[in-house]
Amino acid sequence: MCAASIWICYTCRPFKKYRVLGRFWRADWELLRELIAIGLPISGALMLEWGLFSSGALLMGWIGTTALAAHQIALQVAAILFMIPFGISLAATVRVGQALGRRDPIAVRRAGFGAIALGVALMVAMALVVVAFRDLIPLLFLGHDAGGNAAAARLASTLLLIGASFFVTDGVQAIAAGALRGINDTPVPMFFAAVSFWLIGFTCAYGLAFQRILQRRRDIRRAAHFPLPRADHVGGRARKDEGEIGSSSSVLSRLIWTDSRSLAIESLCWRSW
Repeated sequence: MCAASIWICYTCRPFKKYRVLGRFWRADWELLRELIAIGLPISGALMLEWGLFSSGALLMGWIGTTALAAHQIALQVAAILFMIPFGISLAATVRVGQALGRRDPIAVRRAGFGAIALGVALMVAMALVVVAFRDLIPLLFLGHDAGGNAAAARLASTLLLIGASFFVTDGVQAIAAGALRGINDTPVPMFFAAVSFWLIGFTCAYGLAFQRILQRRRDIRRAAHFPLPRADHVGGRARKDEGEIGSSSSVLSRLIWTDSRSLAIESLCWRSW
């Protein structure tokens, strides 16, 4: 991919006129500083989001192998469907950035909210498909002769039903964050991700999945010396969905707030110009 991208940039119009790697040995420190200031919050927000889902797999492993297998099926389906809003978010970043470069606040608004509307429509359709075929989707992972994995298939079907509730909100937060990146607004969405995914999502997931531990053990260090009691895998999944909903509402409200301040958008346009 890297070699193909370099070849396209150097041989195909209109990219070759920009000389992407021309004099690459001469660093533009001011540009690097701006890239780091914009890029670090983006990577931090993505790390916070995917870190939550990875930690969720660890929590499911504490519950049991059946819960872990069902969780991985539901998570893989969600990850595949997430590619739809993720691609739309990249397009929203480009379109919003281009409108910002043209100093056109109306086009900035149209590109951002148009991408969100498209993402909502597609994710609603995908959620309905998942709900309709939730009993058949686990068989794609376990095989049609999954007699020994019947418990995992049933649990995966339940988790898909619950997980479908956050497909739309997950898509909205991804696309809204992409639109905000187009106007170089990245630190605030990272803060929203930290609060929504970890302060709300992970805390509630752990508290509901292992509430019996929290009730019986006053000290978490002492709890580590005892066998884990039966945990609630459905509660853990539902609370992570709350984190997605919180992130979606926060990022979307940030985008609406930015849009309402047209003077701020205009000043950004002039500054970039």
